[in-house]
Amino acid sequence: MSNVYKIENLESLLQCAICLDRFQSPKVLVCQHTFCLTCLNSTYNVQQKTLTCPTCRKTVSLSRGPDELPNNLLLNNLMEVQPVKAKCPCCNKVETLTICEHCNCTKCTNCNEKHINDMRQSVKTILDELQNTISVHDAFKNIKSEIYNQFQNIRQQHDSILLTKQMDILKQLELHEQNLLT
Repeated sequence: MSNVYKIENLESLLQCAICLDRFQSPKVLVCQHTFCLTCLNSTYNVQQKTLTCPTCRKTVSLSRGPDELPNNLLLNNLMEVQPVKAKCPCCNKVETLTICEHCNCTKCTNCNEKHINDMRQSVKTILDELQNTISVHDAFKNIKSEIYNQFQNIRQQHDSILLTKQMDILKQLELHEQNLLT
């Protein structure tokens, strides 16, 4: 009797019973059955906030949905050890597929590298746009500050002119009053 587990059997352990694909974000239920997060999301009863296990039919209450279920760390580790040989969805070559840690998509090494480079370029573009936005924001802050300072200067000048005019009028009234009294 052999203790060696065949790779084909190992691959079947890494397969979701709902979608029949390799697990994507495997979540383990209280009954210890495991399914993909997206598959569990599709079976989650939003109104009752419950989830029924597709295998044993045990129902569990989940106030925040399947996201709150624990990850199946053993399956995650096994999937890292056991590479997937399948058809790449991008180039259609049958090769060992890798999983993008950012978006959980599977691609062959070449397509994954291109995907990563594309994401880097997208991030760079977004960062450049953000830098431009920050520059424009800083320029607006400076202009706002300049306008505020000019407004304060004009206000002080206006107040000074108004005070001077009031004093002049008051002096003229006093002179006029003195002339009337004499």
